[in-house]
Amino acid sequence: LLGCSALPYLLLSVGMFLRREPRPAAVVFNIYSGTIIMVVLVYMLLSLSDEFFATFMKGFLFLLSGTCFVVAVVAKARDKESKEEITWLVSLATLTFFAVTHATLELPWEEEIWRYAIYDVLLLLLAAVTLLTGAALPMVCAGIGVATTAWRATQVFGEGEVANLLRFGCLGLVGLALVLGAVAYAKAEDEIAKNVDRRLQQWFG
Repeated sequence: LLGCSALPYLLLSVGMFLRREPRPAAVVFNIYSGTIIMVVLVYMLLSLSDEFFATFMKGFLFLLSGTCFVVAVVAKARDKESKEEITWLVSLATLTFFAVTHATLELPWEEEIWRYAIYDVLLLLLAAVTLLTGAALPMVCAGIGVATTAWRATQVFGEGEVANLLRFGCLGLVGLALVLGAVAYAKAEDEIAKNVDRRLQQWFG
């Protein structure tokens, strides 16, 4: 019954999105959420292992968000009129990607260095998505991730008053660097966007 209601909802949203005339950006949310709902329903109908469900969803959501990033970059190069839809798509994919990354790497609960090394590489990907699409949320999440990594790095100071002072001092410096970086990016955003658009036109135009 739930599948019968979700499928028309998804198909209607896809139809609205493919129409040539102006379309509400919220349709992107409908398509995105509808896709996830249908995948969950299909998994349940196939009666697959409950123990495997969490692993399956992590893999699916990671693949879905990564695919959305690629689609957003290509769409930005080919359709200048879809900026709002692209922002919606990238924002939804970013929230999914960021949540799945933390769940998969079990951060910040686990403290192994290799987890944070992978994490930082994925943060660079989020920063690149902002540069390529102009959406702000990936860069915001990347900043949160950098702060998380900095917090883990300061654990080497151990415990005690001096250690806490050093820890808070380092975190304060990281916070200041993030703020200054955000200000510098805001000043150069238009120029960066022009250069990125020119490159994307060469690659996908």
